[in-house]
Amino acid sequence: MLDFLDAPVPFIVGVKSKTAEVPSKSGNVIYVDVKKNQVKSLSIPHFPQYKELYAALTPYHAQLVGESYLGKKRPVYECTDVQVEAAKGFLRVLRSYLDSLCSNLRSHTITNVQSNDDKWMH
Repeated sequence: MLDFLDAPVPFIVGVKSKTAEVPSKSGNVIYVDVKKNQVKSLSIPHFPQYKELYAALTPYHAQLVGESYLGKKRPVYECTDVQVEAAKGFLRVLRSYLDSLCSNLRSHTITNVQSNDDKWMH
Protein backbone atom coordinates (compact mmCIF):
# COMPACT_ATOMS: atom_id res chain seq x y z
CA MET A 1 0.00 0.00 0.00
CA LEU A 2 2.89 2.41 0.67
CA ASP A 3 3.87 2.34 -3.03
CA PHE A 4 0.63 4.20 -3.73
CA LEU A 5 1.97 7.21 -1.83
CA ASP A 6 4.36 7.80 -4.73
CA ALA A 7 1.65 7.31 -7.37
CA PRO A 8 -0.03 10.32 -9.00
CA VAL A 9 -3.51 9.53 -7.73
CA PRO A 10 -5.80 11.95 -5.91
CA PHE A 11 -6.95 9.67 -3.09
CA ILE A 12 -5.53 6.87 -0.99
CA VAL A 13 -7.76 5.32 1.63
CA GLY A 14 -6.70 3.09 4.48
CA VAL A 15 -2.96 3.60 4.87
CA LYS A 16 -1.74 3.09 8.42
CA SER A 17 -0.04 6.31 9.46
CA LYS A 18 1.91 4.92 12.40
CA THR A 19 4.48 2.95 10.38
CA ALA A 20 8.06 4.22 9.98
CA GLU A 21 7.93 4.50 6.17
CA VAL A 22 4.86 6.71 5.89
CA PRO A 23 6.38 10.04 7.02
CA SER A 24 9.26 9.74 4.53
CA LYS A 25 6.89 9.12 1.62
CA SER A 26 4.15 11.55 2.54
CA GLY A 27 5.60 15.03 2.15
CA ASN A 28 2.87 16.23 -0.23
CA VAL A 29 -0.03 14.43 1.39
CA ILE A 30 -3.08 15.86 3.10
CA TYR A 31 -4.20 13.63 5.95
CA VAL A 32 -7.92 13.32 6.66
CA ASP A 33 -8.46 11.57 9.98
CA VAL A 34 -12.13 10.67 10.02
CA LYS A 35 -12.04 9.32 13.56
CA LYS A 36 -10.61 12.56 14.99
CA ASN A 37 -12.43 14.88 12.54
CA GLN A 38 -9.10 16.50 11.52
CA VAL A 39 -7.43 17.55 8.30
CA LYS A 40 -3.63 17.97 8.38
CA SER A 41 -1.06 18.90 5.79
CA LEU A 42 2.67 19.08 6.25
CA SER A 43 3.65 21.30 3.36
CA ILE A 44 1.10 23.91 2.32
CA PRO A 45 2.93 27.22 2.06
CA HIS A 46 1.34 30.50 3.10
CA PHE A 47 0.28 33.06 0.52
CA PRO A 48 2.63 36.02 0.17
CA GLN A 49 1.52 38.77 2.59
CA TYR A 50 -1.20 36.48 3.93
CA LYS A 51 -1.47 38.40 7.21
CA GLU A 52 -2.27 41.62 5.34
CA LEU A 53 -4.75 39.78 3.11
CA TYR A 54 -6.42 38.22 6.15
CA ALA A 55 -6.68 41.60 7.88
CA ALA A 56 -8.17 43.22 4.78
CA LEU A 57 -10.75 40.45 4.24
CA THR A 58 -11.82 40.04 7.88
CA PRO A 59 -14.27 42.98 8.07
CA TYR A 60 -16.08 41.89 4.90
CA HIS A 61 -16.22 38.30 6.09
CA ALA A 62 -17.65 39.43 9.44
CA GLN A 63 -20.37 41.40 7.64
CA LEU A 64 -21.28 38.43 5.46
CA VAL A 65 -21.40 36.01 8.38
CA GLY A 66 -23.31 38.43 10.60
CA GLU A 67 -25.94 39.05 7.95
CA SER A 68 -26.38 35.34 7.29
CA TYR A 69 -27.17 34.72 10.97
CA LEU A 70 -29.66 37.58 11.00
CA GLY A 71 -31.43 36.29 7.92
CA LYS A 72 -32.65 32.91 9.11
CA LYS A 73 -36.16 33.70 7.88
CA ARG A 74 -35.27 34.39 4.26
CA PRO A 75 -34.07 31.90 1.65
CA VAL A 76 -30.32 31.35 1.41
CA TYR A 77 -30.16 32.56 -2.19
CA GLU A 78 -31.55 36.01 -1.33
CA CYS A 79 -28.91 38.58 -0.38
CA THR A 80 -29.38 41.76 1.60
CA ASP A 81 -27.89 45.06 0.46
CA VAL A 82 -25.30 44.73 3.23
CA GLN A 83 -24.26 41.29 1.93
CA VAL A 84 -24.01 42.57 -1.64
CA GLU A 85 -21.76 45.47 -0.59
CA ALA A 86 -19.67 43.19 1.65
CA ALA A 87 -19.23 40.70 -1.21
CA LYS A 88 -18.19 43.53 -3.54
CA GLY A 89 -15.64 44.73 -0.98
CA PHE A 90 -14.35 41.19 -0.46
CA LEU A 91 -13.90 40.74 -4.21
CA ARG A 92 -12.22 44.16 -4.54
CA VAL A 93 -9.64 43.12 -1.95
CA LEU A 94 -9.06 39.77 -3.66
CA ARG A 95 -8.73 41.40 -7.09
CA SER A 96 -6.24 43.91 -5.75
CA TYR A 97 -4.28 41.14 -4.04
CA LEU A 98 -4.15 39.00 -7.19
CA ASP A 99 -3.15 42.04 -9.26
CA SER A 100 -0.30 42.69 -6.84
CA LEU A 101 0.89 39.09 -7.17
CA CYS A 102 0.90 39.31 -10.96
CA SER A 103 2.10 42.90 -11.36
CA ASN A 104 5.77 41.98 -11.38
CA LEU A 105 5.32 38.76 -13.33
CA ARG A 106 6.86 40.07 -16.55
CA SER A 107 10.23 40.61 -14.90
CA HIS A 108 10.26 36.92 -13.93
CA THR A 109 9.43 35.55 -17.38
CA ILE A 110 11.79 34.55 -20.14
CA THR A 111 10.81 36.32 -23.34
CA ASN A 112 13.87 35.74 -25.51
CA VAL A 113 14.93 32.11 -25.78
CA GLN A 114 17.37 32.48 -28.67
CA SER A 115 21.02 33.28 -28.30
CA ASN A 116 23.25 34.80 -30.96
CA ASP A 117 24.85 31.42 -31.58
CA ASP A 118 21.58 29.70 -32.45
CA LYS A 119 21.30 28.58 -36.06
CA TRP A 120 17.94 27.58 -37.39
CA MET A 121 17.64 25.20 -40.28
CA HIS A 122 14.76 25.79 -42.65
